[in-house]
Amino acid sequence: TGRRFHYVRGTSATSLAMRLPIVDQWRVLKNGAIVGIVRNHPTIADGDTITTSPLKSPESVSPTVIVQTRSGSKYKLGKPK
Repeated sequence: TGRRFHYVRGTSATSLAMRLPIVDQWRVLKNGAIVGIVRNHPTIADGDTITTSPLKSPESVSPTVIVQTRSGSKYKLGKPK
């Protein structure tokens, strides 16, 4: 009775983080959103200032973590302001 294994090409956390937009010089706003300078975003130019929608867990924000907004977008945080 042989077992069949299906290997699904996965994405490591490291490669995922490398593709995520990065927000530097960031700070958390009162509404739980992040404002900062973005790079590696698919549609926003590097160096533009962005304000995200509110985060799912704004209390867990710290440098170098990956955050997720309530709308589902993910960002890697760089250096805070």
